[in-house]
Amino acid sequence: MTFLFGPKVSGIHLLLWTFTCFMGEFFHVRNLSDDSSGSLGGTARLTTVCMLGPMMGVVPILLGTLLGSLILHRQQWFKAIYNASQLTLASAVGAAVYSLLGGPVLIEMEESSGSVLGALSDWRFLAPFLMAGFTYFVINNGLMAWLMSALTDQKVSRLWRQYVLYPEGLTSTAGLVLMCPLFILLYGSMGIWGLLILMACLGLLRVADGLFITLAQARDSLVLQTRMGAMGEMAEQIGVTLGGYSDELQDRTHTITSWTDLDQSKSFQKNAGILSVNVNRMTSLISVLREFTNLEPQFEKVNLAQVVEDAIEFVRPNQRFQGVRFSFVPATVPMISADASHLQQALVNLFNNASDAMRDAKTPDRSITVSLKTEGKSIQIMVTDSGPGIPDSVLPTMFEPGRSEKSDGHGYGLAVVFRVMENHGGTVTAYNVPDVGAEICMTFPTP
Repeated sequence: MTFLFGPKVSGIHLLLWTFTCFMGEFFHVRNLSDDSSGSLGGTARLTTVCMLGPMMGVVPILLGTLLGSLILHRQQWFKAIYNASQLTLASAVGAAVYSLLGGPVLIEMEESSGSVLGALSDWRFLAPFLMAGFTYFVINNGLMAWLMSALTDQKVSRLWRQYVLYPEGLTSTAGLVLMCPLFILLYGSMGIWGLLILMACLGLLRVADGLFITLAQARDSLVLQTRMGAMGEMAEQIGVTLGGYSDELQDRTHTITSWTDLDQSKSFQKNAGILSVNVNRMTSLISVLREFTNLEPQFEKVNLAQVVEDAIEFVRPNQRFQGVRFSFVPATVPMISADASHLQQALVNLFNNASDAMRDAKTPDRSITVSLKTEGKSIQIMVTDSGPGIPDSVLPTMFEPGRSEKSDGHGYGLAVVFRVMENHGGTVTAYNVPDVGAEICMTFPTP
């Protein structure tokens, strides 16, 4: 084994850094959409490279990442192998850059001088480390973008902008990379106990973070449920809306019935057109209100990937979606107990909103991407468009009934989506992806 691991490494070191890479997969940077935007896995892998060197570091990185994918993320074995191989390859290339630039193997420094702390202020470590971190970032995200491009036929450059090159993501990545010296500092000053104390602190922060996000989501959901449950307020909104349409219809009807000659044919056409528009609006509103008030689900085992495909095929021939390019990023997820027709209706409503927003903004490259994935103990359907995004002033109230930014909108389409997700024990959240467009996340609990 000496030719592979080198003469200075011990079994304790291999186990320690395998465990560190494994636990790195447990700690995630999260946001209110409950979608992980980064993990300490990258920090642990880069630290392992610096500590053990390019040859010795590969095995603990591969084993730790593979075990993390299988046990912590519960990925299927072939996905776990692909994920671990991709991350190990990116780590190996970063390690090669670190070694070529003269980066020291810190374990050997510890053996010779008794400490690794001196390296942290030495440019012989800092410059190779920063270049190794940059290389790891480029290789890992490049492989991810290439795979998604192959699956969705989207351009690699667009996927980079969507999932990598946005300020929040870059800030998160920089912070995670720059935590490597902290790992080394604690290990150098306290040994194994330093790493264990750091992980215990991060674990407590992760629990607190999870509680904060859960409470924030529960608060927002409770506020929205309270508003939607106020039937008197909703009835008043409906009455005002229908009353406006009714008054307009009465006025136009009175005008038409008062005519006594044919000289007013142009006025007849104008008023008949206005009459037709208002009738159509009333019909649309009544149809949506029927959907909204008759959403008692009939549960059965449902394949979410099939529901998404059916919803896309349902709307694709519609004139409303002419010029809109659909992409579906599938994933193998467990079947759930749901009402397929209600979920399809919710997706259609989201597609309608996305298409209308892109049309109104005159977006040249109109696309809707639907992604299906597992995230911890939940399943997510992400609907992303290439439109102008959602105004910040609209985000907090966009799922409330009667709220619409469209001149011809009735404001109940997204309320139906919220009601459907509520009936399925799930949540729906909306946010903007910088330089891409709006994204709606439908989250379902796993069986």
